[in-house]
Amino acid sequence: MRSLSRAGQAVLSGARTAQALGQIISKNIDAQDVTDEYTDLQLRLKNAEALRDRFAAILEKAANVKDTLEVERELNACARNRANQGRIANSTR
Repeated sequence: MRSLSRAGQAVLSGARTAQALGQIISKNIDAQDVTDEYTDLQLRLKNAEALRDRFAAILEKAANVKDTLEVERELNACARNRANQGRIANSTR
């Protein structure tokens, strides 16, 4: 059995308050299992962090400006994957 998030608890509390004020004609409660999405995002984030670490090590050994710029471009792409952290946090609320 899973418990409701804070937002879900607030919605149910509001529904109970509305019910006390009058008659509720219809009530619908829906849930979504995000376990697979959460696991997938965790794996993607872990891989992105490992890739970032490898690029950082390569950057330290870059011999010229061209190599440095190429590695920095890849590091910037890795940084965009950090958005997954927010998605993970949102999927567990």
